[in-house]
Amino acid sequence: MLNLAANVREYPLQCGLWGLGGLFAVILLIIFLAVSLVVIPLLPLVGLAVTIAFVLGNMGIALWVGQIILTKKERTTMQEFLIGMLILGFIGLIPVLEGLMSSVVNIFGLGALITWLLSKRRTRSVV
Repeated sequence: MLNLAANVREYPLQCGLWGLGGLFAVILLIIFLAVSLVVIPLLPLVGLAVTIAFVLGNMGIALWVGQIILTKKERTTMQEFLIGMLILGFIGLIPVLEGLMSSVVNIFGLGALITWLLSKRRTRSVV
């Protein structure tokens, strides 16, 4: 989660763009799997993978929000995470902002996860 929060803090535009691209790729993958009759049983696996990615991304975004709100150094990572989750939860209770906030958090969270995975892959040494 610390890596996801750092990615959003350092590269917000890149995370947003990767999140939008990842969302469109998932939509196209679901359409492709639904059209081809042989691989329809893979749809629940794709749904599970996307759900896990969204949950991990949301956790990273919550930590990032908590780090922005709590600027003191004596706060632990768990406190920052819990404050971020509370703030996102309270914003989610507002009827108009709920869908917008959920969409933005999901897109940025997915983008942060994709950015982290790609940067992790790039930093490996090639033998």
